[in-house]
Amino acid sequence: MKMVNENHSKNDTAKSVFNIAVIVAALGYFVDIYDLLLFTIIREPSLRGIGVSDAAMLSASTKIINWQMIGLLIGGGAVGCIGR
Repeated sequence: MKMVNENHSKNDTAKSVFNIAVIVAALGYFVDIYDLLLFTIIREPSLRGIGVSDAAMLSASTKIINWQMIGLLIGGGAVGCIGR
């Protein structure tokens, strides 16, 4: 009878760790997506505020979004390796 209780508690621990991992991963995903959405919403006023001309707006926006995507890729890979 005691072995059944020990196995049951190990399963409960595994489930609770899995739930915490899923919650942390979801929060990381939320922050990354929020960053991308926020940039698209405030892109033009922000770039105008730092003196980017209308002709260079598309080029500057493309560079910024590319760097954001590279950061997401590197950050996701690094945290994924650390989390193993």
